[in-house]
Amino acid sequence: GKYWAVVVEEIRSQAASVPGRYLEVRYEDLVSRPRETMARVLAFLDEPWDERVLSHQDSNLELPSTESSSEEVAKAIHTRSVSRWKTELSPGDRAKIESWATPMLKELGYVA
Repeated sequence: GKYWAVVVEEIRSQAASVPGRYLEVRYEDLVSRPRETMARVLAFLDEPWDERVLSHQDSNLELPSTESSSEEVAKAIHTRSVSRWKTELSPGDRAKIESWATPMLKELGYVA
């Protein structure tokens, strides 16, 4: 929780120094509205739309086994991980994360 909040804060701080060169994309938007979200990303990058961005799992690209997220990245877009931290962590662990990261969680709309 601490690490996540610090990283997000640092990224946003650095992004402020390069106006127009940073696009924040919420994971929840990417998995719940992939077409619209990727259209926005590609437009931001001034790249043409390519339907293949919605079926990345069909790519022959080999993902590194050393990257912890490679297994999930290789799967088709899904929403199973949205808010998973709220249901899979113990109440004590959730409380710790919220105590460390509440300002950023609130700023991003994850908690009230």
